[in-house]
Parts: sequence; structure tokens; C-alpha cells
Amino acid sequence: MLPSDSDAAFLWDMLEVSQRIAESLKDVSLAQYQANENLKLATERRIEIIGEAASRVSQGFRDTHTVIPRRQIIAQRNVLADEYGDIDDDLIWALVAVHIPKLIADLQRCVPSPPGEWAGWSHLSGLKRRLVQSKYPPCPAELKSGYNLDRMT
Repeated sequence: MLPSDSDAAFLWDMLEVSQRIAESLKDVSLAQYQANENLKLATERRIEIIGEAASRVSQGFRDTHTVIPRRQIIAQRNVLADEYGDIDDDLIWALVAVHIPKLIADLQRCVPSPPGEWAGWSHLSGLKRRLVQSKYPPCPAELKSGYNLDRMT
């Protein structure tokens, strides 16, 4: 089963954010991670985004693509969002070191390529890409000049 347009957008968000986690923690040790509050918060937020996107994928796609551990991803998101005082850096580090690379590989097998016109806009979050794509014509010059997309929401 091919993903619907909305499923593809959520899966692409999951893939893109997973890749950002991997890139931001490349060449970072556990001790460096633990000492860097901003890096920890950014990583935790990205894991939350992955979980939120996973929760929005359609039931039909979930049923046919069981390789993606959707329930565990959503459960981790819920822990980060709801039990923020009990976050264990070692567990987050293990998740990032072991599970994120596998998730990236699994998602790459089932996520369609982004439309060509959006390929250079990877700096936009999936939700803002969809907003811009659905309500406004593509304006790469405005985006590159620092146009405030938050005004569009």
C-alpha cells in the first residue's frame, strides 16, 4: 500500500526529524550530550515531533507497515511531553544511538521522495511546507530572504 498524501507528509516529517537528530549528535559523546542543555532539549523536542507525526499516520498505513514501531514511538513522545521531570539522559542516548538509525532506514524504504519543487526547502518543517504549498504559491526568493513564515499561520 502506498501512503496517502497526508501519510507521506507525516512519514517525511518523521524521516527528516530523525535525520536531524542523527546529524546533530554525530561526533557527540554521551558526556557532551549530558552537559549541553540546549542539545538535550532539541533532541527531546525532535523525538516528540516524531511521535506526534507517528500518531497521525492513517490506520490503513499502520496496518500494512508494521516494521515502524509506531506504538513505542508515540509512547516515548508521551513520556517526554507528560513526564518531563523523569527524563533519563542515558535512555534517550540509547534511543538515539540504537533506534534512530534503524528508524531512518525503515522510513527510507517506505517514504516517497518529496516533490522536486520542495527538495530545496528541507529547512521548513513538514507542517509549514504543507501550509505554504496549500495556501501560497512557491516563493523561493522570499523564503531565502528570511520571510517570516510564522505570519502565515
